[in-house]
Amino acid sequence: MKIGIITLPLESNYGGVLQNWALQMLLRRLGHEPITIDFEKRSIFRLIMVNLKTILLHFYGKKRPFVRWKDLERNPLFDKFIKSNINLSNLVNHYSKKIIKQYGIEAIVVGSDQVWRPKYSRPFLYDRYLRFIKGMPIKRIGFAISFGVDSWEYNVEETPKCALLAAKFDALSFREQSGVKLCKHYLNCDAIQVLDPTLLISKDAYIELCSCVPVSKEKYIASYIIDKNWNTEKILLRKHTELGIPIKEFTANKNATISIEEWLAMFRDAEYIVTDSFHGTAFSIIFGKKFHCIYNEDRGSERFISLLTLYNMGELEKYKKISIEFLYKSLSI
Repeated sequence: MKIGIITLPLESNYGGVLQNWALQMLLRRLGHEPITIDFEKRSIFRLIMVNLKTILLHFYGKKRPFVRWKDLERNPLFDKFIKSNINLSNLVNHYSKKIIKQYGIEAIVVGSDQVWRPKYSRPFLYDRYLRFIKGMPIKRIGFAISFGVDSWEYNVEETPKCALLAAKFDALSFREQSGVKLCKHYLNCDAIQVLDPTLLISKDAYIELCSCVPVSKEKYIASYIIDKNWNTEKILLRKHTELGIPIKEFTANKNATISIEEWLAMFRDAEYIVTDSFHGTAFSIIFGKKFHCIYNEDRGSERFISLLTLYNMGELEKYKKISIEFLYKSLSI
């Protein structure tokens, strides 16, 4: 079956790219032909609005640099991996029936990641609930979707509209148990909890992906911190003192300087990992490393709580089977 995938834009986000790679890998193993709708937020309108906000902030004494057109482009380090390892549609900046017809898509999987979190999906939220395929005989599956938090962030207009759209899905699943509950309470739809796609692929597959990167002979603490603050620095210093080995810092943004393969190798070779990233935590688990997870509340601490609860209870293998079975059955009905 030809399956379209709708997820957050594949930008300078290591975990965001790898969850999509993992989902495509899993769908192929189940005998399907996946293609990710290569959606970009870059547009003239967005460029104008971002820079207008910069001007307004200037009047309030808050200075930030203006954004150039090329600043909105995908980082070449990510672009190379994505184009080599992920099957993509043509680049689009809006969702339409045209792209579905062009690739003969028979089913759409929405997910994974925080694809239904309003702050990351506006103004495309309704289309990520598949409003744009209205009237088309397309199977709709929500896989490992995340709201990111355990509270409801939709406004009074969005909630009923999204509830009607969610009811058209053939099957729904969420990364967090809280997502299952929010879906039932606010969208009036049943769902189950599954794992992020990255956790459904073996460590060996990731080792193969980064096999081109030489193994480090040096022991080190890997610091993968998205939002640095005094608390993260204090934790890093404490671990450095305790273990007596150097710290190597990594980050994920437009200025990222390492490839996805090198990022994976960082987990592969680290003696210890300190991270405030969901996927940083996931890959610490995948590679069987000792780690310190710092809950990133601004980006959604519920994601960490849900994953670590299953990890600490020794239930990841159980949920791996549940997740794969959900995807298999949902696409077989």
